[in-house]
Amino acid sequence: MSADGSKLAAAALDGTSIYSVGPIFVSSDYGTNWTPTQAPITNWFTVVSSADGSHLAAITSGTTLNGPMYLSSDYGGHWSQAQAPITNWFTIAISADGSRLVAGCGGFDEPGPLYFSTNSGSTWTPANAPLDGWMAAASSADGTKWIACAWSSRVYRSTDAGANWVPLPGLPTNEWQAVASSADGTRLGAAAYGGSIYTSSNSGAAWAPSANAGSNYWVSIVSSADGSRLFAPVNSGALYTSTDFGVHWTASGATNNWQAGAISADGGRLATVSLDSYIFTAQTLNAPKLGVTPTGRQAKLGWTIPSVPYRLLHKPSLTTGSWTLLTNPISLNYTNLHNEVIVGETNAQEYFRLQHP
Repeated sequence: MSADGSKLAAAALDGTSIYSVGPIFVSSDYGTNWTPTQAPITNWFTVVSSADGSHLAAITSGTTLNGPMYLSSDYGGHWSQAQAPITNWFTIAISADGSRLVAGCGGFDEPGPLYFSTNSGSTWTPANAPLDGWMAAASSADGTKWIACAWSSRVYRSTDAGANWVPLPGLPTNEWQAVASSADGTRLGAAAYGGSIYTSSNSGAAWAPSANAGSNYWVSIVSSADGSRLFAPVNSGALYTSTDFGVHWTASGATNNWQAGAISADGGRLATVSLDSYIFTAQTLNAPKLGVTPTGRQAKLGWTIPSVPYRLLHKPSLTTGSWTLLTNPISLNYTNLHNEVIVGETNAQEYFRLQHP
């Protein structure tokens, strides 16, 4: 899912066996309509997206549990096989700008290595990490800070774009299934299959179990940019959401064999898929907070990329005049998943607001 939730990618299988094959589909309208891509019809395992949806990376499991990796840099329009090993890939994750990736092997089957790339997947290097059953990985928006988990093992951390990894303290050996990270990499989540969800607010230095989430067969955990909103589907269970950094959780949705989860930067859009091949999406309206940062004689306005359209308005006085559209160019900050606008010193005072059309 892209940061604004408008662009999604999904890997499909025909469901006849664990070696089933299918296409990769993409959507550019929040999951309303889907189009098959030119990616090979093969046994895809998972697909991930950059913040703008332009860079996609997908791994296959192969008919002998070994398969290639494929990349797209044009929203899924064209695909090419990556210069990465043909191996038993089990997880892949990508930074917001698509330049940094981490992919892991092994999963349930047998220990394997972690690989990392700092050039959009053009080349891959084995990471300084143990051979393990790597299940999931997640990164800060800029791709410098990573978290990854391994089955019947530990949760690991990297602070150098995936090159070197160390086990995190405070978490027991467990059947770790999924991990999540905020945009700045300070707020983390980890979910154990048949166990608890744990959260950290200090880059993994200390962890606390989420008391009311209970023990479940978690299959995924994903985080909004600020880490306040979390989404965690359960295999043969419900869909769980948290709006307070994982302290409290609410179960919703019908019981199903949920397989994956995705979330927009503001946490307002969610997506999940069931084992019976249905894709589900949900939306809540989360009004973004507008921040102002002085930059010399100018100011920088910033707000988390919203999952619904907003217009930036301005006027010189709160008591007189009308709000007018600010036409300054908006840029995407890939380090914090914010929209940003630079405004000059045009008046002694200026007022700004975001408006949902």
